[in-house]
Amino acid sequence: MDFFEMQQFITADKSIIEYILHKVRGKAIRYKRRNRLYLQKEKMYIVSEGVFIRKVGGRQKTGVEFLDDSTVLFEYFYRTIDSEIIALTASEVIELDANEVIDVLEKGEVLSVLLFYILEQSLINRYYFERQFDFSCGDRVALFLKEAARRFGKKAEQGVLLPKFLTIQLIASYCCCSRGIVAETLNLFRRQELLSQYESYWYIHDIEAFHHATDRNTEVSPII
Repeated sequence: MDFFEMQQFITADKSIIEYILHKVRGKAIRYKRRNRLYLQKEKMYIVSEGVFIRKVGGRQKTGVEFLDDSTVLFEYFYRTIDSEIIALTASEVIELDANEVIDVLEKGEVLSVLLFYILEQSLINRYYFERQFDFSCGDRVALFLKEAARRFGKKAEQGVLLPKFLTIQLIASYCCCSRGIVAETLNLFRRQELLSQYESYWYIHDIEAFHHATDRNTEVSPII
């Protein structure tokens, strides 16, 4: 097994995170919904429970990135002007001494694997954000719902319930389109019986159907 194969193997099952938590004593910090996470210098954070959202781009917050289970946060890698990290759900992070983590990983000769893991996370999140501009607004919303259902959804009967924190405002921010377009798209999907509302939750009847949802989505304006 060469070095790159080892990287893929370790990051695939998140064993690098388990290795760090086994070797280094950390402090669990709980966050209530909407509480802000402040990254301290020389500290490393691992999301152990819940979902955070990272907003970038000044007052308009034009960039949105989800941080869920096993996401690794370093102040150095997330040092961005007008960037904030907020808990979308009741969440928990493990705070570790970054210098101690680096020492342990250097001795175990796996420091480069952790850096690869963090870089991979960053590139994946950036890819999702940039790639969406190849699609119309309706397509962006459909792709967002499909990804959100896969990552955060709760299976219910034949479909998936989306968590309450996925508001129209949040979807509009992530998809870089107006709230009106998002509402119009959601209503269209509801008329097409692709989703419905169950109490205060959105319920997707068939996730795979969203792959072709906007093939017939001609009623939604493509204007951002």
